[in-house]
Amino acid sequence: MLNSLEYAQQELIKNIEPLAAEPVSLLEAVERISSTEILADCDMPGELRSAVDGYAVNPDLSGNYDQLLVIGQLKLGEVPNSPLVPGQAIRVLTGGLVPDGTVAVIPHEKVQIKDNYLKSLEFVKPGNNFKQPGEDFHKGDLILGQSTRITPGLVALLATFGHGQIQVYRRPRVAILSLGSNVVPCSSQAARGEIRDANGPMLSSLVKLDGGLISAVELAGQKDMTQIKSQLLQMLEHSELVITTGGTYTDGINEIHV
Repeated sequence: MLNSLEYAQQELIKNIEPLAAEPVSLLEAVERISSTEILADCDMPGELRSAVDGYAVNPDLSGNYDQLLVIGQLKLGEVPNSPLVPGQAIRVLTGGLVPDGTVAVIPHEKVQIKDNYLKSLEFVKPGNNFKQPGEDFHKGDLILGQSTRITPGLVALLATFGHGQIQVYRRPRVAILSLGSNVVPCSSQAARGEIRDANGPMLSSLVKLDGGLISAVELAGQKDMTQIKSQLLQMLEHSELVITTGGTYTDGINEIHV
C-alpha cells in the first residue's frame, strides 16, 4: 500500500543524506555515531605477555620441575633484559612481558617456593598462560565500523589503540511544532477548553535520548495556514528535521507544503 507505514519509512530512508562529520574527544564520543571506519594499526598485544600472576619458567621438560631457580621479578612495564635459560624462573604479573626462553607461565597458586627454588604443583605444558602477539587483534583488523554507535566498550578499545579523538556524524537539530489551536505552554495556566503542551516536552526528551539536539519547541496557536507555513520554514532554517504533532484534522492543514 502506498500509504502504509513501511512505504513511508522507505521513502524517508531513500531521501535521507548523512550529516557532516566532526571531530570529538574520545571522552565525549559515547553514544555518538562514527563517520569513518578505523583499522588496527598494530597487533594487540604486540608482544608475548603473561595471562596470569605467576612465574615464567624454562624447565626441564622431561618432568623435573623441582629445581627452578627464581632469579627475580618483572614489574608491570618492565622490559626483560635477558632470556631465561633452562632451570630458571622469574616472577611475572598479568599483562606483563615475559623473557625470551619462557616455556610457560605457572599461576602463583600452583607453585611452592623454598630457598629461592620453585617447585611446580602442576604439569607444565608449553605455551600455558601466554597472551600471544595478535591474540586480540591483528594489524589491519576492523576495530570500528562506519555508522557504528560508540559504546563504552568501543571507547576502551579505541583508547587501547591510541585514539584520543575520532570522527563522528554531527548531531541532527530537531524542532518540534504543536499544531493544536487549543494547546498552550506547559507552564501556562490553561483556560477552559485549552490543554497544556505535553507532546512537545515528551518528543524533546525522546529526541535527546536518540542523540538529537533540540533547536526549538513551539506552538502554532491560533495562526492561520499561511502563518503556520512561515513558522515551519523559519524552523527548518535552523533544523534538519521538524516534527509536528496534533492539529491534523484542522481544515486545510494537509495543504501546507514546505
